[in-house]
Amino acid sequence: MVKAIAERRHLESWKTFRSEIRLDKERKHNSKLKDIAQRISRILKDNFVGFYVMGSFVMGDWDPEKSDIDFIVITEKPLNKGESLEVGKLHKALFESDLGKKLEGAYTYLEQLQQKRFEEKTGSVEDHEFKADCPCHLSADNILCLLEYGKCIQGLPIEELGLHVSNEELSQAAYDMLLEDMEEIDKKEAFQTLYSILVDMLRCIYTLETGMLPTKPRAIEYCKDLIGKCLYQNIKAFRDGKIDEFKINKSNLKKIATYGMSKANSNWERYYSTLKRMPKRLRKTAKFIVDILPNMKNHEVEKVLDLGCGTGRHCVLLASSGFEVVGIDISKNALKMARRWVLQEKLRNVALVRATMTNLPFNNCCLDAVISVSVIHHAFKKDIVTTVNEIFRILSKNGWFLANLASVTDPRFGTGKMLEDNTFWITEAFEEKHFGELHHFFTKSELFRLLHNFLNKKVTRMKDKPNYWKVLAVK
Repeated sequence: MVKAIAERRHLESWKTFRSEIRLDKERKHNSKLKDIAQRISRILKDNFVGFYVMGSFVMGDWDPEKSDIDFIVITEKPLNKGESLEVGKLHKALFESDLGKKLEGAYTYLEQLQQKRFEEKTGSVEDHEFKADCPCHLSADNILCLLEYGKCIQGLPIEELGLHVSNEELSQAAYDMLLEDMEEIDKKEAFQTLYSILVDMLRCIYTLETGMLPTKPRAIEYCKDLIGKCLYQNIKAFRDGKIDEFKINKSNLKKIATYGMSKANSNWERYYSTLKRMPKRLRKTAKFIVDILPNMKNHEVEKVLDLGCGTGRHCVLLASSGFEVVGIDISKNALKMARRWVLQEKLRNVALVRATMTNLPFNNCCLDAVISVSVIHHAFKKDIVTTVNEIFRILSKNGWFLANLASVTDPRFGTGKMLEDNTFWITEAFEEKHFGELHHFFTKSELFRLLHNFLNKKVTRMKDKPNYWKVLAVK
């Protein structure tokens, strides 16, 4: 007991000592950063808007020995050749100092930052070098970090920069970072790099599940049940300075990343939010649904769920044909468009609900049929299994399940980033908008295993889309 108390006091004393060292170095660095900001301002003159720091240096978890100092220099317009040359000379001189070695950041002009044109080449500082005409490597989460935690060293106050970040943009940034981290896992061996990937992924998961941007300690605490007791304790011991490093299992990193991807909302929300009018393809109904309507009526099907209804094309079709219809979708923007369409058609037999396909908000055995058009394969295998089990649960006896699902013969199979067997993250393009989405591709035998609870099932290739399976199952 006495020994435990002594150890606790020693640890608290060590933490206080480390904290005092960190604060002292931060004060010294702040003074030097002001000097650097003034030197940059003198080079850029009227083109200078401000010098800002963000990241761990201002979020309370900066390590003087290991952490970089993240910064952004904002200008009125892109750097010209003369400015780039002088800025390069300055950073080359700065890299001779301990502080200069820690600087990592971007040069970007205000309009680019406001409009989030991150792909434009404006200049960045990385690996101890200023690189002119280089992408700024910023994203929506960097802007939010600047807005919530950033510090203006010199220049226009942050609140006057006219910056904002939507929930969809923040989620997209977390998606992108998770994918980048997944791609780096197999390439890296150094402990510090793998540790950085681990913590970055935990921050992404926090963001995707809460819609907020966390500090590193907050993300670690939030995800401690996910990562397990052993890994959590190793992280804590490392952050407290009790150990220099620990073994990081790459397979565990991949599982954490996969968990994050499975919890993230679909990028369709981002897609629908950019639409100013409904494209023709979103009004066109699927032929296999149209063809089966007479059979559904003959079998006295009345209540139908459209799972992943999107903007409502099949809800309108089914309701116009006399069925009682419920449409669900995860995208609030898609549902908004669907409601508008239903009102235009003056249909009173349609209900629209925001929900996930893995947790259907319906009682057992309450629906006569479930249809799903090009939706269920946009998920991980475990979520697909959960979805089909949910469909089986809510269907009444002799209830119908009708869907189309991507086949392994699809040309997209094997493209993009593989996340698990037959599952890939693929960039799609609709109406000239590009975004990533999960795709699982099925074999015929896998579909029969998936439908094992159903009394009767039929799996055939679609005539008009031969790279898709058509599924008809009866409970």
